[in-house]
Amino acid sequence: MTCLVQRVTTPDDALKDKHWIDRGDIVDVLDPTTGTFVKQIGVVPNSPRPQRKFGEVFQNSERNTKRVLKDLAGLSEEELAELKRRA
Repeated sequence: MTCLVQRVTTPDDALKDKHWIDRGDIVDVLDPTTGTFVKQIGVVPNSPRPQRKFGEVFQNSERNTKRVLKDLAGLSEEELAELKRRA
């Protein structure tokens, strides 16, 4: 029996991988938190109709969670701070 072993690809490796680059899977997106462009792996598999507009980045999950808990669940800043402290 033959066993093939290959090193696990790290995110940094993936961003430099010729195959991913040639397929157009590596995209530059604007990070709304820092205002800088960062490289990230786009939506895979590629589709002729992209799910997101060029330059969009997934929002920071902590910011979205805070917005949901505050705006939709009605938690106060103090309650949010207590939840974060206990996490």
